[in-house]
Amino acid sequence: MDVKHLNYIIAIAEEGNITKAADKLFISQSSLSYYLTTLEKQLGTPLFLRQRHGVTITPAGEKYVDACRQVIAIRDKLYSEIAALKVAERITIGCSSVWGSLFLAEYLPVFEKRFPGVQFEVSQVEWIYLMPEIQAGRVAFALLSISPYEKIDKSVELLRKEPFRFAVNASCRFAKEHPEDTISLQDIFDNFADANILISRKQSSNYITVMHVFEEYGFVPASLTEVNGLYLTVDMVANGTGVTFMPVSGTSDNPKLRFYEITPVIYRYNMLYSKPAVNQSDTEAAFHKFIISCFRTKK
Repeated sequence: MDVKHLNYIIAIAEEGNITKAADKLFISQSSLSYYLTTLEKQLGTPLFLRQRHGVTITPAGEKYVDACRQVIAIRDKLYSEIAALKVAERITIGCSSVWGSLFLAEYLPVFEKRFPGVQFEVSQVEWIYLMPEIQAGRVAFALLSISPYEKIDKSVELLRKEPFRFAVNASCRFAKEHPEDTISLQDIFDNFADANILISRKQSSNYITVMHVFEEYGFVPASLTEVNGLYLTVDMVANGTGVTFMPVSGTSDNPKLRFYEITPVIYRYNMLYSKPAVNQSDTEAAFHKFIISCFRTKK
């Protein structure tokens, strides 16, 4: 709906001067004068009385200007209502780790306030099930955990390095004798050679990272139990079933657990997959930048 010419008449009324109105509208004074003269001929009555230093609006002009403003208001309201009827854009996100779920729970509401109307479809699945969704183009973004010892695809970006902690039952002998917050890898291998080591399932970033460290130090655990899920692992350590290497995002304030920082530090990568930038909508591009900025702020 083109209301450009309605704004011409409003500008003349507000400025009381055709030259000033033309300057305000960024058009020539002659073009504006020609339009006004043509309109007045069509209406059969003057809207403004030309005077030496400007113009004075006539009663007909006042009615016309009032009608112009009403039409523009109707246009604006209509466009606003039509915009509200648009189908909300949907952004699909997958995550394969607890840290991703925690991040989304905290920050999606922040993004939704900035972009009201956007809808998210979020799924938390294991990496082996998430990868086919990414390859098929059904996921716009994915929050992933990858071991530093894995090959990293160019389609993912590093968000942060997430360190591991060593978790034991708080009532075990070692925890009581070692109140300090830090433990070396060598001390772990010396003191827990006979313990049951709980570890994430094969192909996970946790499994690959920890097993690589074992190999590097020549450590062969007496007992190794694969557990699918950090929360289940935490419960098992709390119940005295074993000890584990736990990413920071999986740690908790459970009084039955004792977490030690490890030296030298071992860590996994928290990564962001995003579909190619050329295929992203404006909202998806904004969300991409939003995620990156969140982690820069966290540092």
